[in-house]
Amino acid sequence: MAARGIQAAPDSYIRKAKNILLIESKDFLIPAPVKESCDYSQYENEFEKKLYFTVDKRGVEVPKAIMQLIGTIKKVLKKEFEPDKRYHYRDVTIYPVLLTHEHQYNVAGFNELLNYWFQAELELLEEEDLYIHGVKPLVVVNIDSLIRHQVALQNEVPLHEVLNKYLEHTHIKRGITFTTEAERKEYIMSKMDPFSIFIHNYFTERGFTEFPPMLNELGLTIFKEERGNSNQ
Repeated sequence: MAARGIQAAPDSYIRKAKNILLIESKDFLIPAPVKESCDYSQYENEFEKKLYFTVDKRGVEVPKAIMQLIGTIKKVLKKEFEPDKRYHYRDVTIYPVLLTHEHQYNVAGFNELLNYWFQAELELLEEEDLYIHGVKPLVVVNIDSLIRHQVALQNEVPLHEVLNKYLEHTHIKRGITFTTEAERKEYIMSKMDPFSIFIHNYFTERGFTEFPPMLNELGLTIFKEERGNSNQ
């Protein structure tokens, strides 16, 4: 897309029939003092700056991953996304994905915070009379999960179907009656598994545990280099 001069393109755009995957890949860290603070408000502020938006010195809003996804979704729904217009906007299902590169974000509640911001922006698209009913909630996916389960994703269950299963797993049903507060909290926490845990359990329970070829091809080479360096 960059070679074709397309501005503000997503990091990856994949359409399989009526299913569209929009992926923004972000390799980022938060400052050590913030991590060590154990202060949720500082965490939230840092994630907002890294993944939602910032405002520059001129007072201009600078979009980050969430806003970038929203921008692409708007183009797709208006059929203004130049690389692909061979679909009807009411027929497609859009899966927004934030691809991370650090294990430290595979924690309960992180996805919920980012999706909260995402849903607020999605509602603004609806106010513009755009058809948002085919847009799925935002899912945070660690890149290692895609590498580890590459074979199963290619040969058994495609990513958009696993994302659907994850969204079903994390959906909080309304109107449930709980006998104790502890029971209610346990139910809520059970819906906050990060995608990395879900996909591992999902494929393991179904016996899809084959390692990806790239680990066989590159893994021993990496370890061999480490052994060579340690001997010098």
